[in-house]
Amino acid sequence: MPIRKLSNRAGTPTISLDKGDLALDGIMDEDGTIPDCQMMHLQRMGEGVYVVRAIPDGHEDLKPLRETEMVQGLAAMKLHQEQQRTEEKVSKRLEAGAQL
Repeated sequence: MPIRKLSNRAGTPTISLDKGDLALDGIMDEDGTIPDCQMMHLQRMGEGVYVVRAIPDGHEDLKPLRETEMVQGLAAMKLHQEQQRTEEKVSKRLEAGAQL
């Protein structure tokens, strides 16, 4: 996991993104430059947590964060954990009832 330093760029806090990751996402040109028209969306999620997303084709029609693959996966994981806890509680209650 790369760690980046927050820098001051003419009074604006900035952080760099990895060129390799940008290339994987098709954001960089073939010659390794970033298109002038590439826009990024920054969203604060909570204390110390930020999400940066590329805006496709320079348009501002991003799908809601809750519809992204990452958030959907986290929600599915959370649901699975809750289901396991519920099953454990039911199992313990059934065992306790059977002992009476």
